[in-house]
Amino acid sequence: GMGLKKIKINTTQLEEKANSARAIYEHARSLGKDFGPYAEASADAFLPLLHNEYSGDVRSTSAQALCQIFKAACLSASAGSVAQALPQNLLPVLAKALAK
Repeated sequence: GMGLKKIKINTTQLEEKANSARAIYEHARSLGKDFGPYAEASADAFLPLLHNEYSGDVRSTSAQALCQIFKAACLSASAGSVAQALPQNLLPVLAKALAK
């Protein structure tokens, strides 16, 4: 091994990531289909956070946010606001990421 190592974790940054996931969750839930145009960018931002090794809170809030983002994308696609391909492309990516 490498012996004892001292690491430093910026907990403020982890808290900000979890809080941002909570905020996006609420926005996606409240806006519904109107959140559709932001769904792809939001999903791209939160997918990597599902595997954050330093914070379970970041992982769980990101997963919750992604579920609402997906729901908003589906509602938006049903209303014709965004392309049908967005939820269809997002579902397998979410399923694979959540299964890990």
